[in-house]
Amino acid sequence: LMDTLHGPLPFITREEIDLATLVLREQGIDGLAAALRERGGKLDTPAHERVTRERPGYQEFNDRKLTDTAPSAYAALLDAMFTASDRLGSFRSLSIPTLVIAGEQDQPIVGPSTAMADAIPHAELVVIADAGHSPQFENPDAWWSAMSSFLARVSAPV
Repeated sequence: LMDTLHGPLPFITREEIDLATLVLREQGIDGLAAALRERGGKLDTPAHERVTRERPGYQEFNDRKLTDTAPSAYAALLDAMFTASDRLGSFRSLSIPTLVIAGEQDQPIVGPSTAMADAIPHAELVVIADAGHSPQFENPDAWWSAMSSFLARVSAPV
C-alpha cells in the first residue's frame, strides 16, 4: 500500500470538490489543469519540486496523467475519494504480508499510513526519506530497496 489512505481525503474540502467539478464541467480537464498549476498542488513537496527541476520531462509526464483523464472520470474520482468510508477497522483481519510505504514529506499520508501499518497484523511500514507523494520517482533507490527486500522476504520458500 503506497501513498494511500484508509478513508476519505483529509486535505480537500467539499467546497474544493464542488469547485473542481464546476471547472471540469465548464472548462474541461485542461481548465482544471490550468487552475491547479495556478494554485499549486496540495501534494507539491520539496522532493516533488526537486524532481520537477532535475528530471527532464517529469512535469510533462505528470501533466499528461491529468489531462489524459476524462473530466467525468476525474470528477467521479474526486467525489469517491472524498466520500470513501473508513476501512481501517477491516484491515485488522488481513492475514497477508503487507508493506505500507509513504514519503516523509507527504504529510497528509504519513499518519494514515502509520495507522494502516499498525492495524494490519505484521505489516511493515517504510517512510521514505527525501520523498513526497511519489517516492518511486523522488527517491527511487530507497523505494526500490524497500520494495525488493519486502518481495524477497515474502517470496522466499518457507
